[in-house]
Amino acid sequence: MTRPETRLRRRSLALAAFVALVVVTGAAVPMARTAPATPAALATPEAPSDAAMIRWTPCQAEEFAGSRCGTLSVPIDWSRPGDATTELSLVVRPADDQEARIGPLLLNNASGGSAIEQLRLGLLTGGVRGSLVERFDLVAVDPRGVGQSTPPRCGRPQRGAGVTYFPQDERAFDALVADNRALAEACRRGTGAVLEHLDLETSARDLDAVRQALGERRVTFYGILHTTLVGRTYARLFPARLRDIVLDSALDDSLPAAQRLASEVVAVETGLNRFAAWCAEAPDCALRGQDVLRRFDELVAQADRAPIPARDRTPLTGEDVRRQVQEQLVFKIAWPDFAAAIEEAAAGDATALVTSRDETFNPLQDHIVQCATTPPAARTFAELKQLERMVRQLAPRTGGASRAWDTAAGCIGWPGRPDAADPGRPVEDAPAALFLQSTHNTVAAYENAFSLAEQFPGSRVLSRDGDEGSLVVWSPCATAAVEEYTAAGRLPAPGTICLD
Repeated sequence: MTRPETRLRRRSLALAAFVALVVVTGAAVPMARTAPATPAALATPEAPSDAAMIRWTPCQAEEFAGSRCGTLSVPIDWSRPGDATTELSLVVRPADDQEARIGPLLLNNASGGSAIEQLRLGLLTGGVRGSLVERFDLVAVDPRGVGQSTPPRCGRPQRGAGVTYFPQDERAFDALVADNRALAEACRRGTGAVLEHLDLETSARDLDAVRQALGERRVTFYGILHTTLVGRTYARLFPARLRDIVLDSALDDSLPAAQRLASEVVAVETGLNRFAAWCAEAPDCALRGQDVLRRFDELVAQADRAPIPARDRTPLTGEDVRRQVQEQLVFKIAWPDFAAAIEEAAAGDATALVTSRDETFNPLQDHIVQCATTPPAARTFAELKQLERMVRQLAPRTGGASRAWDTAAGCIGWPGRPDAADPGRPVEDAPAALFLQSTHNTVAAYENAFSLAEQFPGSRVLSRDGDEGSLVVWSPCATAAVEEYTAAGRLPAPGTICLD
């Protein structure tokens, strides 16, 4: 049985993406002066007159006392600003020290992450503190299709019963594609045309509409995972509107689809091997003294023979067990929980193995955004099987099961997917960015930061030797670098690596 305190600890990890912005303790790292950005005379998008005003309402939640809650209408399609609109929800927490106030800090997270719920959780737990809170207005905006901003209503799960993301014949592949299309249609029916406009440029224009409505000339942008690409897009469209830009746990959509997939599945497989090595020595590992990798293989085989029951969801197959590795290893503090969950699942209860689904992140919303924005890696059964051969060779134990594979297989047949583009061109006239990347994170491969940073002239990558997915919350060294950059405009010295 899963201990209540263990589940609470796992739920608290969802705060990491927000606390990473606001914990400001620890020693500083060597710094180098940032080169100033050259303002660009680039106009902001035209918007209808009624889209420029935020409708403020009293914040009802106690934890938002002193904050302002509101909604902003933006065009569903920015190329047709006079047509239908959708609503963005936002919360603004004013800087504690208004005399020393620098400006707004736009909070963004992964494509299924609600910035509003992260802010709520941070205020409830006391994680919101430090000089960034004192000197910046924290602006939590839920992107369209996420959280409180026109969330998808699909009326069904992401994957239908009996459907596999690893089809072994044409019949299973056809069932997968039909299920993907059925999901898209159900979400479109329940939500409306907004799901056809979830692309990066639209999200960037939405954020600039928020900036305009707040009456701010410039903003500081902080993006994590998928929203590092939104930040890159914003910097291309509106470089003069950025004061600073911090990109944490970067992704890079300029890489070929197969290369992006390969990087992520290798990161997951490496994470499992690192977990096994840790478990051999860690006193709090429930599998200490055992052959951890063999136990994992046995659990996958057990679930393939007979799916393992879990509360409030369908039983877990071997595919489901492999898929949980990436999510369970994002934060090292949760590794003891993963070890215990393996034992519990082997005993017949896979509940603890299922990733906690708290209010700050919605996996279905994340999947919908990925399907709407990511060019296909495969279109036919033969192409998907070729990719499967590659990922199984690179990751023989986890078999390639990952968020990236969910997109590669689970989005085939999704209508309106973009064709491959060339998003790797340099960002011109924007501030030099600060990139934060863990060396062994299972969700954002280490090399992504370096390839994305090449698109930002003068930028720096700050590495942290570790496994965590939100670097700053675990590293006082990195936290000090973020504070120094956002408050004083100084980047870390080239090659800086945080070892704490």
